[in-house]
This record gives sequence, structure tokens and C-alpha cells, in this order.
Amino acid sequence: MENDLRQSINNRIQELISLKGNSDKKIVFSVGNTRVPDSSSYYITPIRFIDNLLISGVVLFSETEGSVVFKLLDGNVDFIFVDCEKKSKNTQRGFFNLERLSVELIVKSKLFFYKGNDLTVDSIDSFIFQFYKSSKQLLGGKNILVVGVGNVGFKIALKLVERGANVFLKSRDHEKAKLLADTINLIKPSETISRVQSYSIEVDYDTVILSHLKPLTDNDNVVKSLHSRALIIDVGKGCLTSHQIEILHDKNILSFRLDIGETFQNQIKLTLSGNNKFNIPKSKLLSVGYSIIEPGIIGKENDIVVDSIEHPKVIYGICNGIGGLTTNIARAEIFKQIWNE
Repeated sequence: MENDLRQSINNRIQELISLKGNSDKKIVFSVGNTRVPDSSSYYITPIRFIDNLLISGVVLFSETEGSVVFKLLDGNVDFIFVDCEKKSKNTQRGFFNLERLSVELIVKSKLFFYKGNDLTVDSIDSFIFQFYKSSKQLLGGKNILVVGVGNVGFKIALKLVERGANVFLKSRDHEKAKLLADTINLIKPSETISRVQSYSIEVDYDTVILSHLKPLTDNDNVVKSLHSRALIIDVGKGCLTSHQIEILHDKNILSFRLDIGETFQNQIKLTLSGNNKFNIPKSKLLSVGYSIIEPGIIGKENDIVVDSIEHPKVIYGICNGIGGLTTNIARAEIFKQIWNE
């Protein structure tokens, strides 16, 4: 396996370098991990082109694979994005941590991190919203069934109920589905009328989200009960059986396999542009006994909130000592004091 992985990664690196040629394009390589029910082998993701970026990646299932990949990538690609979620376990070698491993091994390439499950949830949310928007519909009032109530299933259920959808949870563990439904109903905004419930065969579902790990014959009844206008989204790798796919096609039901590529590309662009970077606000003590502070710091009374302590151009106000601002101030005089410092 290791020699095969080494050859595959080397081949992909050379392909990316060849596509880059003498251009100013940058090579981005993502290293993901996922929870699987067996000791699966790695797989390489397709090459994507976006602006001046060449993007590819690999999904791994062991720390041994990670060591091989990081050593090959370091210095041969410009940016490496690593899934930092702790969700992986190899059935033979136990849990593994790609984030820690990448920090130890990556020296030359620039290293960034992302959360794979959150990208998946955002992609589902965006896909469903755009799907209904294209036909001038909203999510409010739609009946949406989420099959599989793990990390992704729970998070998307919360997002969708907050949008006003009626969400139903289906799991082989009925008690777990009921418990998570009750949990979401407890933590969602009290003003949100829609609720989360356990699965019922009698509900006419508009959308079905399959977020489990493998095909389930138990979903036959779900598929058979769908109306022709329903939407079905396969979030995992092959959540549908061949029989279920036949039923969907016979009923002309739209079915899609989720692609998180666009969401991931947008995050990569934001990260590399620095637009999603969170800067820790700073403060500076003035000789007159109070400070200038940047937004985000809870200041004491008379501290001055400015846009930047290094190059202040805007005064937002003066702290009132109880978490608020006094905006009725003599800005010109305050600016004079600041610049005198």
C-alpha cells in the first residue's frame, strides 16, 4: 500500500507542476480524513482550477499514510490544507491525528487547516437553499428527512430547523434520534416555530439527506414513499443501494451526490487572501492614564475605541465602563491627544 500511495502522490505532484508550467499559478494540496467502518485505502481527489490556483488532494485513513504524504508534499506544493477534525480511526492502528502530524513534518510549504465536517454541512445547506431558490421557493415549511444522525446529520438538522424547515431524524438507534431531536428543540431559538421530530413513514418528505456511511436496505420504504418532486442528497460515499437508485429513476426523482468542492474552494480563496483571518484586537496605554483599544476588547471607563492602534483613522466611541460606548464625543480633540502620544 505504501509504495502505491507514494507513486500516486508523486504522479499527482508532477501532474500539477506540469500544469503550472512557467505561470504564476500556485499549487494547493488538501489532506483530508474521514470516519469509515473499515480499514479503507486512500483516494486522490480530482484537480480543480480556480483563478490562479491548481487544487488537488488526498483523503487518508491512517497516520502511516499521513507520514508518507506530508514528506512528499513538503516543498513541492505551495500550500497544504489539512483537515483538523479529530474524527478518524483505523481499525488496525487506532486513532490518528493529521493536524499534529502535519505540524511536525511540514517545514517548507505553507500550512493551513480546515474542518471537513463543517464544510460538508455548509455545502448541504447552500445546495438545498439554492435548489429551492431556483424555483422561487423557500425552505420554510418544507419537510426534510435526515437519515443518519452523527456529527453531520445533527449539525445540518439544526441549521435547517433554524431556516424554518420541519426536520425529521432517522437512525437505526431510535432512542438516539429522539434524544437528538429533543436536544435541537431545546437549543434552537424559542421564536423558531418549526421543530425536529423522529422519522415517520406517514410524512410527505420534500427532501431526504442521506448522511450515513454505507447503503441501508432499510431506506427502501423511504425511497418508495417519496413524491416525484422530492429531492434526495447522498452526502456520503454511496449511501444508496442499486435497487434504491432504480426506484428513484423510475419515479423521476432528482437525486444528487454532494460535492463540497465549491465550498472548499471559496474557503481556500478566503484563507489565502487573509479575509477570513481573525486578528486578536490590541490595546495601547497612553500617558494620560487610559488606553486606545481595538474593537473586541472590553475596555474600562474612558478607554477610546479606534479602528487601529497603530494607524488610527476612526474613533468609534469612548467606553462607558459597563460594556457600552459613549458616542457623543469631541473626536478632533481626542485625535489630537492620540497623535501627541
